[in-house]
Amino acid sequence: MSDIFSGIFGIILFLFAVVLGVVWIILPVTVIGIRNRLDRMIRMLDRIEKSLETASSNRSAGSGNRPDKEETSQTQIIEKSR
Repeated sequence: MSDIFSGIFGIILFLFAVVLGVVWIILPVTVIGIRNRLDRMIRMLDRIEKSLETASSNRSAGSGNRPDKEETSQTQIIEKSR
């Protein structure tokens, strides 16, 4: 049994265990970091969606919004979310 874990195979197995241990420790930290970014992107997309719904309802009501005003409002939404 000790012959299996000696030599080059034992070294490779040990290195694999070390790498797996490091990844096991680092993975939760990266998941939390990604989650915060995704939450921020979801909030930003919700704001953009509300803005587009408002613009769409204004057009259907015949208010005739100019495109440059819509671009300005979308730019302001993106800047506020930062």
